Amino acid sequence: MLKSRALALAACTRIAGSQHGVVSASQAVGAGLSAPGIQRLVRAGAWTRVHPCVYALWTPGQQEARLHQRLSAASLWVGSKGAVSHRAAATIFELDGVNVAPVEVVTIGRHRATEPGMIVHRARTLEPDEVVVRNGIRMTSVVRTLLDLCAVVDGRTIELAVESALRGRMATVDQLRATLMRRGRVPGRRVLDALLERHPGIATDSALEVIVWNLLVAGGLPPPMRQYEVRSERGALVARVDLAYPAALLAIEADGYEFHSSRRDLQRDRARQNALVRLGWTVYRVTWEDATRHAERVRSDVATLLSRAGVL
Repeated sequence: MLKSRALALAACTRIAGSQHGVVSASQAVGAGLSAPGIQRLVRAGAWTRVHPCVYALWTPGQQEARLHQRLSAASLWVGSKGAVSHRAAATIFELDGVNVAPVEVVTIGRHRATEPGMIVHRARTLEPDEVVVRNGIRMTSVVRTLLDLCAVVDGRTIELAVESALRGRMATVDQLRATLMRRGRVPGRRVLDALLERHPGIATDSALEVIVWNLLVAGGLPPPMRQYEVRSERGALVARVDLAYPAALLAIEADGYEFHSSRRDLQRDRARQNALVRLGWTVYRVTWEDATRHAERVRSDVATLLSRAGVL
């Protein structure tokens, strides 16, 4: 009896090892423990009840690992009828705009509407292709996550998340449009419809580029071209600039926090900028602080440069 119990506990430990330290009651019973045996472990303090029929065998030390444990426990609680979703799924995919997220799940099952420490969303459908397993956690796919985000975040966050998904080749504009058509009514879908309608079809290279592009367009300026390739008279690639007004020979570079991370990067960037200047281009640089705190000044500067070039 003791040997079989030890084997069952070892099996549960192996299962928990692939699930960030948590197991479900059904998994534990499948490993050889009885329901009363599980309760004895809880009363003894060896296991901790996280959700109904979900138990933690240990508590991770690092904050990120603790988050993954909470999400894994939530996915076990919701089971095959649901998945980790919305902002929680967005953080696992590392989508821009969603930095701090509550534990959220979507379910088509009959789970109770509330559970301490968790936001539960009910849905009519959750298709098989809308669920993936990532890092041992059952969660909604990137496309489904982006659609679900429309109901819980603002338009700016949705755009940043969509752009990062496109940039990372985790989703395409066509996939989003097709899923929207299939889903029909989606809370907040007007924001995503408008975003996809005006999307130029070229992904940005950073969240800062998205912000700069938007502040220019919102200010009434023509939409700049994204990731524009400047070539020499012989057709050789000179530079790919973040945003560009080719008719005005104006390049706009979004300098994020990682800009000039080394002396070599600085030297390469200066050589690239000088090559653009030799071709007659003006290079206008925008930092995160410029875009977020001095947007009107950026718009005014760009408008002035376009006017001088006869574009406005």
